[in-house]
Amino acid sequence: RQVYEGEKVQFGDGTKGHVIQLGWTETLIRGSDEYVVSIPNTQLATQRLINISRTKKSRVKQTLRFRYEDAERFPGLLEDIKKEIREACTDLIVDGSRPFRAYWTDYGDDHLKVVVDAHFNTKPTGDVYLSNRQKVLQAIYKATKKNNVEFVTVSS
Repeated sequence: RQVYEGEKVQFGDGTKGHVIQLGWTETLIRGSDEYVVSIPNTQLATQRLINISRTKKSRVKQTLRFRYEDAERFPGLLEDIKKEIREACTDLIVDGSRPFRAYWTDYGDDHLKVVVDAHFNTKPTGDVYLSNRQKVLQAIYKATKKNNVEFVTVSS
C-alpha cells in the first residue's frame, strides 16, 4: 500500500491524521489535535488503511428524534427533507449508485426515529465537505419548520 507524506489517513487501530514523515522504521502522523504520533512501520503493515485524501465521495448521515404527536406529518416531512437537500446540495448523488434516503426507522421510549442518509461527490474532509454538511443540516431544519414538527431533546 502506498501512502505519501501530506495525505490524510486512518488506520485500523483508530489512529487518524496527516502523514508528516515516512521513515524506514517509523511513520509520523499529526492528528487533528496537533499531537504527532510515532508508529513503528511493523505495526502499520498489519493494519487496515483508509486513505481519506484519495476518497472522492462523502456521506452525511443523521439520526433525528421527533415527538410521537408528529407522526402523521412524517410523509410530508420525509419528502420535504429530500426536496430541500436536493435543492441545497448540487453535489448530491441521485443517479442510484449511492443511497439517498429519509425514512422513519424506529420507535423510541420518548421519540420516533428518522434516519437521513445522503452521499455526495465531494471529499469527506475540508471546508467543502463541512459547508456541504451544513447545507444538509439547514435543509433538514427548513423541512422540520415547514412541516411544523419538533425535535425531541435528550433530557438530563
